[in-house]
Amino acid sequence: MLVKTALFGGDANWGRIMAAVGRSGVAVDPLNCSLHVGPIRVFQNGRPEPNLSERELTAIMKKSDIALTVSLGTGTSSGQVFTCDLSLDYVSINA
Repeated sequence: MLVKTALFGGDANWGRIMAAVGRSGVAVDPLNCSLHVGPIRVFQNGRPEPNLSERELTAIMKKSDIALTVSLGTGTSSGQVFTCDLSLDYVSINA
């Protein structure tokens, strides 16, 4: 839910996304993971991207369609999930 809240608010806090990956129930080694928000790599091999442009990342997070790409760095399988952010009412009630 924190990821959906971040998407709703256009919050460029990529740490919420990686925290959700870690809580997914799948064996995750952050040293093998990478995360892209749109075309921007924000995390790889256990570290944030050193030259990350917050301005570019925030601009992507303000779009109506945002691609989040997570690589666990294991295996060859892949999957795709389509979801939505939260409604204004949900965010207001739970703020």
